[in-house]
Amino acid sequence: GKEVLEFLRQYLVAERKDKKNETMNVDDWAFHIPRDIPRQGNGFDCGVFTCQFANWVARDEPFSFSQRNMEQMRKRMVVDLVQKQLRI
Repeated sequence: GKEVLEFLRQYLVAERKDKKNETMNVDDWAFHIPRDIPRQGNGFDCGVFTCQFANWVARDEPFSFSQRNMEQMRKRMVVDLVQKQLRI
């Protein structure tokens, strides 16, 4: 929930300070916690889920994938990496 998002926000501020010695103002960042999102159903698809969430957000589309799509999405990601291209 919000506690995790606040922790992540402060982590980003600290990382920026540590890596680039720069301050970052995140006071105007708003939290967005969608209610109805795809759920991971196992302990090993977290990376694929994370990449898919980023992909859908980048396209500004509603999340339309689920656990049953992970094998296909993992294969597509491998092809994209091998071909050095990113399909958005």
